[in-house]
Amino acid sequence: MIKHERIHQPIPCTGCGQMLDSAGGINDDTRPPIDGDHVVCIGCGQLMEYKMEVSLIEANIDDLPEENRAGLLEMQAAVKLVNEARADS
Repeated sequence: MIKHERIHQPIPCTGCGQMLDSAGGINDDTRPPIDGDHVVCIGCGQLMEYKMEVSLIEANIDDLPEENRAGLLEMQAAVKLVNEARADS
């Protein structure tokens, strides 16, 4: 569940190219995204990692700490469901 939104300059998704300009937090951290934070694209579900606070690189779920995986996998699944529903309508 996204608890808050953290706005940053637009950055293209590495999967679909959609411009991302905010990140929702799944914990109580309200700071802007920083180097090493992870994000799931709302457009395609691509898992990425922030680099130098202004760019994104692809990330692998297996490289993440176990405690971070469940929330990110839930977000990816939700994006997939939304995209499937859009395609069916």
